[in-house]
Amino acid sequence: MKIRDLLVAGIAGLLVVLGLAGCSSSGGEAVPQPSCLSAQGQAADGGGAAAIDLASYGNPDGMAIVVANTKNSPVPHLSATLESLAAAMFASGYSVRVVSASGTPVLLNVGFKDYYSDDTDDWKTFIANKNLGILRDAIATPPTSAGMSLFNGLSLALDWIHSSSVASPIIALVGSGLDDTGSMDTTKGLLDLDPSDAARMVKDSNPSIDLTGIHVVTTSLGYTAADQKPLDPAQMGLVRDLWGTVLTAFGATVTDDPAPAPTCSVVTDYTVVPTDPPHSEVTCVGTTISYTLPGSLLFLGDRAEFRSDPTDLLTEPIQILRDNPSTRVTLIGSVASSSGSTPEDYATLSTARAQAVADRLIAAGIDASRLTVQGVGNTRPVCDDLDGQGRQIPTCAAQNRRVDLEISGLSSCPQ
Repeated sequence: MKIRDLLVAGIAGLLVVLGLAGCSSSGGEAVPQPSCLSAQGQAADGGGAAAIDLASYGNPDGMAIVVANTKNSPVPHLSATLESLAAAMFASGYSVRVVSASGTPVLLNVGFKDYYSDDTDDWKTFIANKNLGILRDAIATPPTSAGMSLFNGLSLALDWIHSSSVASPIIALVGSGLDDTGSMDTTKGLLDLDPSDAARMVKDSNPSIDLTGIHVVTTSLGYTAADQKPLDPAQMGLVRDLWGTVLTAFGATVTDDPAPAPTCSVVTDYTVVPTDPPHSEVTCVGTTISYTLPGSLLFLGDRAEFRSDPTDLLTEPIQILRDNPSTRVTLIGSVASSSGSTPEDYATLSTARAQAVADRLIAAGIDASRLTVQGVGNTRPVCDDLDGQGRQIPTCAAQNRRVDLEISGLSSCPQ
């Protein structure tokens, strides 16, 4: 063994004894991780990550991890996929950088350890595992101001890529809460729009961003923590589709890693503005209760295919129908206007969407004879969804895409 190797090994052993090898130099004061983090199964510091084939991610030679760490976000952590990706990057000697998207996004000075090409394999493995520990500390770096924008963090990661020698980059977006600033600000109704409409708006407002040739891995998108109300499966599916559609519009190759995130909040006073995501509206007048189900939650694009499992949206009306067997239900599908579509197109799509919801009620045991299905096309708009030049107005179009579920024959409104 070389004299340098003996010295390095001795220093490494001393660092382990002193407990210093895994310390982060990110500049932020260490924050104790809530117990719910370890409960999610994250590997312990120094533990080995599962091997992963970098070729399946385009053979990246540099990686940026974008993460937010605010009060309304779950404690950020590395999913099994991201841990394996980072370990492979460290083992290959490639650059890994961390961008904090909390407050004003910043590229953290993490201080990963380097090794020489002629170092022993054991030493390289030791350094790679230590860097994983440093990475786990880095993503827990406390914020210095309120708010978050994963999108702005993504832009900062691109700046690093363009200024470095990375030729085949990979970017990881660790889904921590919901953006309340920047182009993906969800507090301004972005989730109410169809993802394709939202993607066009975001892309038009950011003409300089180009993700062509970049692989983006998203993980744990849609998970939140107090004070943000938790999202149901349909709302989480919408968040994932929104991000996937936006990233694809910029040219990225997208892989979604739906690993769950811890459910406890980050320990900090810096928070984000809670978002009111799209949800069913309920009204009851006399003996009829009505549910307005937003099309953005239910369906993909201009199709009658469910975006995700609609069970949570239908649980309450199904229970009312079971508890009141003499009631009947009318399902009315409505769609938005669009250039090039005919009244027949509108009628076909609106009927198919109403029927898709009806089929779910039947599958839940509601007799088909109690159901009436109507497709009214674009004849019952909440607002005018075309402007004077015949162009679609996304915010109004989103309101007009819906299925109304009306249960009649109740003795009184449910409490």
